Amino acid sequence: MKNLEKGLSLAIEAIMDELENTYGRDRAKEIVYKAGYNLGMKEGKKLKDKAHTPENAVNILLDSIFSFYETSVAEVIKREKGVEIAIRVKKCAFRRVLEDLGCTTPGVICRFMMGFIEGALNTMTGMKTKHRVYTSSISNMCVGSISLSKK
Repeated sequence: MKNLEKGLSLAIEAIMDELENTYGRDRAKEIVYKAGYNLGMKEGKKLKDKAHTPENAVNILLDSIFSFYETSVAEVIKREKGVEIAIRVKKCAFRRVLEDLGCTTPGVICRFMMGFIEGALNTMTGMKTKHRVYTSSISNMCVGSISLSKK
């Protein structure tokens, strides 16, 4: 691991430990999620004009975070009130940190990206958004889904 990545890993580990020790695991997850959601809303405002459909918004957002959260769309399921997009998450910077620490995924830090994606897509589309991450048995990859539905 490069020195910068090692330093960031140590900082994230210390912050997550302190949040969990001070507030408990559930509250730490809420704090991390909210931080991600708020940042996602800011990013969503920047990308909003490019998103014409929910599927397009998801692709634009995932492309914008490619440097630390590489994904591919596995399936798009259109529903009466929205759409669900199954994704594969590879090369996740947070997963690398968790694996380096010997932790299982998803972890508390994963809530940051869940919040980020929900905040951004909610802002971009005006739709109710839910991002779920499921642990995968395949090494170095998680699978998940992003659901967008009319409010």
